[in-house]
Amino acid sequence: MKPSPPAWLRALLCSAMLLGLTGCAAPGAKLRALAVDFGFQEITLQGQPFVHASFLHGGTSAGHVLHVYIEGDGRPFPRLGEFAVDPTSRDPLMLKLMRLDPAPSLYLGRPCYNGLYNKEHCTPIYWTSRRYAPEVVQSMLIALRAYLATAPFDDIVLIGHSGGGTLAMLMARQLPQTRALVTIAANLDIVTWAQMHGYTPLTGSLNPAHDVNHTATFYQLHLAGAEDREVPYQIIAKGLGDSGAPTLRVVDGFDHNCCWETYWSGILHELAVRHW
Repeated sequence: MKPSPPAWLRALLCSAMLLGLTGCAAPGAKLRALAVDFGFQEITLQGQPFVHASFLHGGTSAGHVLHVYIEGDGRPFPRLGEFAVDPTSRDPLMLKLMRLDPAPSLYLGRPCYNGLYNKEHCTPIYWTSRRYAPEVVQSMLIALRAYLATAPFDDIVLIGHSGGGTLAMLMARQLPQTRALVTIAANLDIVTWAQMHGYTPLTGSLNPAHDVNHTATFYQLHLAGAEDREVPYQIIAKGLGDSGAPTLRVVDGFDHNCCWETYWSGILHELAVRHW
């Protein structure tokens, strides 16, 4: 008797068959269509070992500061015990916020996201337990540095939502061009977060709480929704530790996804009036 394929492969085959039968658009295709509808330019950035499906907005001549947006974890597990085939976010908050941003901006794709789930090196481990692994962070850094080498930007502002904020936090420490870091509902202590929800530990992922940068020279603003049950503000505060440099702002009436679009123009104004 032939051995059965692993669970992730069975999920991949079943979901692929379902897409073929129903004609439904995959999440990555939907996100890319939305980006095109917003008028963004799609680009592919080469990291190592991953490639990154990314989008540009606002050109390269509006100033010397580039805003870099990083999306959240999307939907790693559509159902209990089942890996997602394509983890791309069904509600891409960062894409929507970038649309509101008049500054030159880059939507930096995560490894295996935005329709690249079947590319080389991509397995569900990179949108589940190793979603913040060292090789994920390094590949994103390499991809971003490759873009910066071709563009006239001296400084960058890293902006991330949820798990994208986790990655932005991990990346900021290794980019001397970073002038500001803004996170929204970011998981800054992945151990406490997993324990709180009773989730399987994210073995192989980096935890920002283990390496809080007390000497960072860049501006930090960490936003949290007072009604957020996915990443409560207490977890963000614990991840930041006793560092006096980062700023945690808890917004009443907001949760993990709502209603950051209504708030974003004010944050962009705060960034615009700062002198780097």
